[in-house]
Amino acid sequence: MLNNAGSKIPLKEMRLSRLKIKDVDYHSEYISKFIKQLVDKKYNEIFTSKSTQVSYPLAALNPAYDYLFSKIDTKKIAPIASDVKEGRICDLDTEELKKLFEMTLNSLELTLEFIDSNELDIPIRMEFITFAMGYFVYGNNEELSEVRKEFLINWFNNIEFTNMVNTTKRLEYYKLINMIPMAEVN
Repeated sequence: MLNNAGSKIPLKEMRLSRLKIKDVDYHSEYISKFIKQLVDKKYNEIFTSKSTQVSYPLAALNPAYDYLFSKIDTKKIAPIASDVKEGRICDLDTEELKKLFEMTLNSLELTLEFIDSNELDIPIRMEFITFAMGYFVYGNNEELSEVRKEFLINWFNNIEFTNMVNTTKRLEYYKLINMIPMAEVN
């Protein structure tokens, strides 16, 4: 499962393979389902390399992990690859992992439905999806009020991730999940 024809195995993959000890198959229970949802909605172009098929789903776990288990200040984290701490995911017990995967996959489904139902342009960067997933997670994956819906549509139409440094991404994520208009500074 991990080693395809002798290729190097990333350290994160090695760490995540430890989940099998807890009878959790990270790939079949989470990554495959995550990728399938995106591919079914024609978001194949987001996966620019094989490594992004692990790094994007892993980063997408950040919102649900932080919502369910973390005491970390959410101003310092975002659903981006550099903020992933796979060790903290591996420390969860089996039921916590399943809850984490379920909440994340539900928020992905809600995000993709939101994009489709509001006829938003298909995002070409994964941050659009992972950040919006955080918005749904922090809204407890419930239906959006009209105010929250308009806020998220406005966010999709106005955010620009190109050349955005990670510090700014973290701030924008914090503002998004707390429904702070983008025009407001810090």
